[in-house]
Amino acid sequence: MNLKKLVTVENLFLAEVIKDFLEKEGIPVVIKRTKWFDNPYFGSSGPRDLFVEEEKIELAKDLLENFENDQ
Repeated sequence: MNLKKLVTVENLFLAEVIKDFLEKEGIPVVIKRTKWFDNPYFGSSGPRDLFVEEEKIELAKDLLENFENDQ
């Protein structure tokens, strides 16, 4: 599985909301801490990167754009 970064969001809560939305559309999502916040002292705070499979990146971008426009 070849993962590509879809987006970076400001916190874990927003990452989970987007993950839930995309997974309901059939796109698996992996959430990782961003490079500079990959430290256990930060707890659950800090930005997160969301990754999807390379072949689904364009669909995920389109769905995410529509999701943001609907909010």
